[in-house]
Amino acid sequence: MDKERFKQIVQVTYASGMDEIEEIEIKALIKASELLKCKNLLVITLNYEDEMKLEDKKIFFIPLWKWILS
Repeated sequence: MDKERFKQIVQVTYASGMDEIEEIEIKALIKASELLKCKNLLVITLNYEDEMKLEDKKIFFIPLWKWILS
């Protein structure tokens, strides 16, 4: 499989804050990252923006409106 094949893994959630994001969503994102060998991880949220470093990966959280405008 080509190393450049997967540029980004995206998870979408209706959550509006980190306290509403289920741990299973983060675990699934990390698992997909390992399987697909992709470290560019994005979670599209209702209106929450942040970043989190977990293991050797960085997860970016971005509100839907901001993602649409980018």
